[in-house]
Amino acid sequence: MASDNKSAIVMDVGSASCKIGFAGDDDPKCVLPTVVGKPKHKFEESRQFVGYEAQSKKALLSLSSPVQRGIVTDWDDMRAIWDHVFKDEFTVKLSEHPVLVTDTPENPKTNREQMAQVLFETYQVPAL
Repeated sequence: MASDNKSAIVMDVGSASCKIGFAGDDDPKCVLPTVVGKPKHKFEESRQFVGYEAQSKKALLSLSSPVQRGIVTDWDDMRAIWDHVFKDEFTVKLSEHPVLVTDTPENPKTNREQMAQVLFETYQVPAL
């Protein structure tokens, strides 16, 4: 379907879940909780866990969501989620697809600029 060509990638990043897929497809290719987990105790491995994996280890982790009321409040954790999605879940060459990101009207301009900067510079998306 739409994913066979260079369709736009659609990202819907909410407080509870992150949905990513191709424009024109009936369903997203990747859906996961917008949550990052970090070990509760310093002596444990310092690795972060994302999405369902973080939720499955919640007894050992401090969980947080980088998105509150539709607005990214923790860019490091948001990048951790995107890194996980684009390296492990939704493996496409981002430099070959424009990206459409859903947004809330309350999102400050500075957040929109930060999102654009991260997507262009870190993930090399060609258009946003």
